[in-house]
Amino acid sequence: MKFNFIRKNIFPYFALIRLPNLFTIPGDPIAGYLLCGGDFSDKKGIIFAVISSLSYYIFGLISNDIKDIEEDRILNPKRPIPSEKVSVFFAKIASIAALVCGLSAGLAAGSACFTTGLVLLSAIFFYNFVFKDNAILGPVLLALCRTMSVLLGFSLKYETFSALPPTLFAFISIYFAFVMGLSLAASREKNSDLKTFMPGLCMMALSVFFLSLYALHKFKFVIEISGLLPPSIYISALSLIVLLFLLYNVFAGRMIGGQKNISARVGGLISGIILIQTAFLSASGFHNESVAILSLYPLSIASAVFFRRS
Repeated sequence: MKFNFIRKNIFPYFALIRLPNLFTIPGDPIAGYLLCGGDFSDKKGIIFAVISSLSYYIFGLISNDIKDIEEDRILNPKRPIPSEKVSVFFAKIASIAALVCGLSAGLAAGSACFTTGLVLLSAIFFYNFVFKDNAILGPVLLALCRTMSVLLGFSLKYETFSALPPTLFAFISIYFAFVMGLSLAASREKNSDLKTFMPGLCMMALSVFFLSLYALHKFKFVIEISGLLPPSIYISALSLIVLLFLLYNVFAGRMIGGQKNISARVGGLISGIILIQTAFLSASGFHNESVAILSLYPLSIASAVFFRRS
């Protein structure tokens, strides 16, 4: 009885903010901070950067749902707002609160982080209100949003992008390609179109391939120096294996099984963003940090039992 009450009255608000997806966010600024030489000496800054990134993500989700409410009444009537489980008024208040929280946390993290957040907000605005339906610019902007989320962490140490280290540039390149590919493949997830699905799948596969090459290069160097297998190699290998399984699962469902509704399989790849973060950080020598981020993956999977990821 109590669970039914919670499911009816509390769950719609978690569904509004796509709870499973939120677990993919902390790894963005943390990766950006670590890969530019951060050592957690600025614990306050990284905490505020994570809060800012989460808040901007929530703002983007809710404002997008408010904009698409009429379309969702037809295509996604079970979503919280069109089903009237969450009122439009509450959604507007929540989006404003998330925006204010993101700006405030960014300012608390530092002026560079605040400015980077403004660029992220611009990308969110152009995606939600201008280019969302554009087959190319929509996915590009979504990938840019996640890239700027990573750079929130970078901005804790540097105030100009000209100081971008090669390792962080490599991560951003792989990450951008994966998120853009995911967006392309999921652009019509309930009635998948091969014209967007296949290019998206190929982009994700290439990003995982280059991530694997990066990990092999890094671990080969460590083994040659120490003669030992570093513990982080198992974390990276596990993450890559699960990623490959998720990619095959989407490919098999669409191309072999002929399923045009690939929402659930795409949802698995959204949670797989955590595995991209984990694999790269573990290969870069951040064992403890990669384990901490990987611990978010089962939470994302478990929460997806109750809440949609897209």
